[in-house]
Amino acid sequence: TGCNAIKFRTNILFGEMQSSENSSAQLCAYCAKFSAVCKCRECDKELCKYCCSAIHSTGAGHVVVDISSLARLCQLHDWEKLTVYSLKSKSFGCIRCFHEGPLKGHQGLSLQRAVVEVREQLQRHQASMQKDNVVLKNSLRHNAQSMILVEEECQALRTSIKHAMISVHSAIKERESQLESSMDAWQSSHRAEADQAKRDLETEA
Repeated sequence: TGCNAIKFRTNILFGEMQSSENSSAQLCAYCAKFSAVCKCRECDKELCKYCCSAIHSTGAGHVVVDISSLARLCQLHDWEKLTVYSLKSKSFGCIRCFHEGPLKGHQGLSLQRAVVEVREQLQRHQASMQKDNVVLKNSLRHNAQSMILVEEECQALRTSIKHAMISVHSAIKERESQLESSMDAWQSSHRAEADQAKRDLETEA
């Protein structure tokens, strides 16, 4: 449905699907036993919660961020928040991405406006699909009615052919009967003439 599509697209926009997939599939870069839950910006490695506590507890100036928030942070510009959406590339970037990075020159929208824009696009798409669905249903209904008419015409044609065949058979039988009667009459007439001619010959002899 439209609502599900909007929810699905919104999740993608905010990176929650990507972050959940990464957190479930990525193993800790140190112990390789447990799923990574955080990432050290300086080490550029993903760690599980145990290694994160053991290795980075003292800090040493390292900054650790939760993996679930990585999709909202720009790794190109000091992990700034991704707050602007590019209509051209259909991706998010931080402010610096639009000023000096790969999205320079792109038209940008705020997260809130991007969600509204996507929702409006999906609603227009849904309305178009509903309109097409109505047209398709009407077309199917018309085709069904046409099929009924065609079937009725075929049935009428079959009935007409059946009656015509019965009439032809009756006419043939009647004609055969007439021919047989004519043949019998012709044979009887010629037989009588032949008998008379035979008698005449016998009389003359």
